[in-house]
Amino acid sequence: MTSVGIARDGVQLHSCPSCGQHAWTCAGRRLDRDELLAVLRSSRAVTAPRRPPERSAPAASPDLHDLLKGFTPHGTSS
Repeated sequence: MTSVGIARDGVQLHSCPSCGQHAWTCAGRRLDRDELLAVLRSSRAVTAPRRPPERSAPAASPDLHDLLKGFTPHGTSS
């Protein structure tokens, strides 16, 4: 049995590598999927405003001729 603690509200994942079963717990109580998501959503805190990603100028697209340079077809299909 492997147990992994998540640094949010004492949530832990317990997983068995032999059989593949797993369970999520919080404060010793087993959580179903909806409860787990609710705990993780409620503990999510934004500490700083997010900056929009920087956009760079798009790279020039290569010419089709350059892309196919050196390409040799092998056989045909019908």
